Amino acid sequence: DGMLRIYLTAGEGAPAAPICKAGCYITWEPVHFPTTAQLLAGYRLTVLKNPFLGDVWGEKSGNYAGHLKALAAARAGKVAADEGIVLDAKGYTLSCAMGNLIVWLPGTSGVHPFTPPRESGARSGAVVDWLRKFRGVGERNLSARDLSRVVSAAVTNSRIGVMPVARIDGRELPDLSLPLELSEFYRKKLLRP
Repeated sequence: DGMLRIYLTAGEGAPAAPICKAGCYITWEPVHFPTTAQLLAGYRLTVLKNPFLGDVWGEKSGNYAGHLKALAAARAGKVAADEGIVLDAKGYTLSCAMGNLIVWLPGTSGVHPFTPPRESGARSGAVVDWLRKFRGVGERNLSARDLSRVVSAAVTNSRIGVMPVARIDGRELPDLSLPLELSEFYRKKLLRP
């Protein structure tokens, strides 16, 4: 198992200069998806206290400095956490530090999955985009109040697939079955041997 990344660059030259000779490089690194035991244990999330105040959180680039800083803050917090939920300046959820967030919220017609909308600055991701298309994950601005009502949650990215969330800020989520089912669906459809 591993991850192949293809990077396209503007090549040599000053920033914002015309692109004369674009560059391309490929990297490969071993990556192992979570084990069944890790999926059943789930991630512990914390809502980060310092919001992201810029306008480039959702942009894809080779610079992960902001994401790594958010992850380090989550892991160094008072509540033990594997990942951090990043908020914007208005207090709405952008994503997790190193992945997209899906939450299941109760409504009048049942429990439905949502992820922050891309227009809000949420980072686009291959896994969450695929789940939007094939599993009906909707988009919605997620406030702190929404996070307190979450019954299930998952973190997604290309390294972990769909990782269930067991706790948010120490509060145990009542239903791990929804993200576990989504994780199994993802693995069966995309990771066929």
